[in-house]
Amino acid sequence: MARPSDPSREFGLPEGFFAQNTFLPDDFIEEISRTDLEFAKKNASFEPKPFIRTFERALDKLQAAQAALGAEIAQRERSAGASAEDHRKKMARLKQTFATVGSSFERLEAQISEVSSNTIRIGEQLDTVAKEKDRAVAIKDLVEFYAELSEGTTRRLDELMDGGPEGMLKVAHTLRRLNTIVVDNEYSTPSDAKAKREIEVYSENFEKTMLETFEKAYRDGDVQHMSVSARTLDAFNGGVSVVKAYINQHPFFLSSMVSQSQDSIAEASCQSMEGASDVNRLPPPADRWLVQLYADTRA
Repeated sequence: MARPSDPSREFGLPEGFFAQNTFLPDDFIEEISRTDLEFAKKNASFEPKPFIRTFERALDKLQAAQAALGAEIAQRERSAGASAEDHRKKMARLKQTFATVGSSFERLEAQISEVSSNTIRIGEQLDTVAKEKDRAVAIKDLVEFYAELSEGTTRRLDELMDGGPEGMLKVAHTLRRLNTIVVDNEYSTPSDAKAKREIEVYSENFEKTMLETFEKAYRDGDVQHMSVSARTLDAFNGGVSVVKAYINQHPFFLSSMVSQSQDSIAEASCQSMEGASDVNRLPPPADRWLVQLYADTRA
């Protein structure tokens, strides 16, 4: 709403007269009758009519200004009331909107939680199905290997052997499972007996080949091929044979220290035990040969 104009000019007053912080009626009367007073002083006579007309005009203007001010105040009160009511309605709608949004978020959160739970269950089911599928495939392959061996053929095993480290590792797992099967089998049919023989022969040759590969790699210092052979034999029989092969070739176990005569070892042991029964004596020193053996073992 536009700011009202200054009414000072309508009364012939200085600009901003009504804008003062305090309004004094005496000052107002003095200002509006200043001209009439100067005229009376100049003529050295007092004529009341000019003052009456001046006051009547001022009174009319004040009443008109009062009416206009009252109307403006009423208008502003109505406008302020309408604005307050509109603000109240907007706040009520906004509050309702927030409540609706909050409810929507709660429903959405509940749906997301439900979907997450379903997803987890589906994931677990898919994982179970995948494991069952892998197990079924492994059983199918095992049955096919057994059937081929019962017919006297090793074509599929030979193809795996030619497939590099992963292929040899799969052969090791397959032979280990097949050996478990034939141990529990009563061999009621000739094909079962034939399969048992084929499995035993192939397993023996497989272990021999892997050991030879390991020993050759050990002599050549080829750690990578040693690792492949050891990993394969570990999958085949727990690695017992490859450990023995390693021990039998390691310089530590072939050193002259281990090959000392039994007499020198016995003599060192006897010296170490001298005075052991005397509780008042200090314990005998540690056996020099054993100390050296432990040190070399740690190294």
